[in-house]
This record gives sequence, structure tokens and C-alpha cells, in this order.
Amino acid sequence: LRLQATQARFPHETLKPLLIFEAPFGDGQPADPGLALLDISDSQDAIGLPPDFGPPGPHFASVSTSDLLQLRIEGPPSTPFALFAGTLAPNFLDLGPIGQADLSNPQLIASGLSGGALGAFFFTNADGDFTLGLSVPLSATGMISSFQALLIGTEEFHATNAVQVNFLP
Repeated sequence: LRLQATQARFPHETLKPLLIFEAPFGDGQPADPGLALLDISDSQDAIGLPPDFGPPGPHFASVSTSDLLQLRIEGPPSTPFALFAGTLAPNFLDLGPIGQADLSNPQLIASGLSGGALGAFFFTNADGDFTLGLSVPLSATGMISSFQALLIGTEEFHATNAVQVNFLP
């Protein structure tokens, strides 16, 4: 986002551009609160804005092995989703009206479309929310992983923003 204004002290002076603000937003998939949002442990973008604000991603979080990893997904009510882990690569693949993939080499780690009781777990609730707290094992210390979800509606799919997580001791 770049805003410019012009400034002249006298009527005969040439107007000169004056840069007011240039925000260093990323070029990742933006979060879309209520439609497709991923937040992990209060993640933030490069200038400190949370996904709820809706800036382009990616977002970043650090989680200690003494803390819970707090996973939150927002989308349409009662919607299954697929959660992927991979290497952060903003704007890796344009998915058209779905959004964009910000992960290269994505691996499916959870899906509301898989059968059985576990598959039924990965759905947003009647309010469009999904939350999960996970313990971080000591073996994760030093790892950096990135995540992105795909909400799978009956007529539309929506990509969430990506979140990179740094696992600390």
C-alpha cells in the first residue's frame, strides 16, 4: 500500500510527490475473517498485524515446548477443511478464485474429508470456528514449519493465509 500527497509552498512551484506511508505487506494469501482464516498462537504479519485484521500474509508465530500450540481456523459454518504443512513460499501457486497456495511441497496433515471419526473432527462448528490446543514435543525444538488450510464448501473452496511457526525450547 502506497499513499502519496503533493506539496507546494507557492502557487508557481512544481508539485513534488511526498511519500506518506509505505507498508511492507507480504505477497501471501490474505486472511479473510469469517471466510478463510488461519491463526496459530497469536501469529502476526511482518509489521505486527494479526490475521484477523486481514493483511496479506504470510504470518509468523513462535511456540515454546512449554506452551500449547493454539490452532484456530475460521470459515463458513459446518465446513470441512484440509490442513497442509510445507515450506513457506508466498504466492507459490495461483488458485484462481480459491486464492493462492503459499506453501511449496505441501503435505496433507488433517482433513475433514477423510472417513471415520477422526475426519469428522476437522470441521468448523456452527459459528464457523475451529480451535485446537496441542502440546509441543521437545523433539520439535529448532524446527520451522509452515501451515495453510483449505476450507471445502459445497460450492466454493477458500484458501486461508499461511502461518510459519518457529518451535522454541
